Amino acid sequence: MVKPLAVGFVVLGVAALAYAELVPIVQQRSSNADAVLSVLLVFIVILLGFYVLRSIARQRPAEIHAGVLSLEHPVRRIDGSRTRIVALREIVQVQPNLVGGYPGIQVTLQDGASFFLDWYAFGSRGIDILEALCRPFGISFLKDYRRLLLDGSTYRFQIARIRRVSGPLLYLYPPVRTNERVGPLGQRRTRTVALSLVKSIEGASPSYAGRSLLVTLGDWTMFLIPEDDADAHALLANEDWRSKLVES
Repeated sequence: MVKPLAVGFVVLGVAALAYAELVPIVQQRSSNADAVLSVLLVFIVILLGFYVLRSIARQRPAEIHAGVLSLEHPVRRIDGSRTRIVALREIVQVQPNLVGGYPGIQVTLQDGASFFLDWYAFGSRGIDILEALCRPFGISFLKDYRRLLLDGSTYRFQIARIRRVSGPLLYLYPPVRTNERVGPLGQRRTRTVALSLVKSIEGASPSYAGRSLLVTLGDWTMFLIPEDDADAHALLANEDWRSKLVES
């Protein structure tokens, strides 16, 4: 759905500009200099539009099939060539990381080429696939991801306070950014968390938040609730919420 919309916007934008610039020329209301500038501007915009459309058209959803990793965008090899297809046997190292706030893994190939693969490239299966890619190297993507955010030196877990607890509903402030995508770049935010969406609750003590509860949702959204806040609202005194508690 996103790709057709993007193509439509680019085509409409180029067409609108071309119409606005070329119609006065056809109707002979512009000087020669203005006409040349208008034609040049339209030509440049068409070139830029072609470049954008080519990038959109070349984009493919990432997937793994029959021992081959198909990437969303081409990556550059050491010899300068570009490819979207990588055999899993070519991967010699993976390193969980966050780039621009996006969680994923840095992948290094046999020829020394390296690229970042974020979990959103695989949609809702992102965590499972990154775990599968890390497993042969004795690494857990999820554990390293949690460690990076608990360390807090570069990126940190979101911190939310409890406004109130009403049975199976937890009302938070400020709203929590979830892993549910809204368009190609956005993420949904929520102020309400239902018990049914909670995967686990565990204790944590990051230096930037103190004693807290780390809440993990079914879509792998993670956020911290200060322990004193949870105590003040008797969150874990509720048997249903306490059933989500796991050992760290």
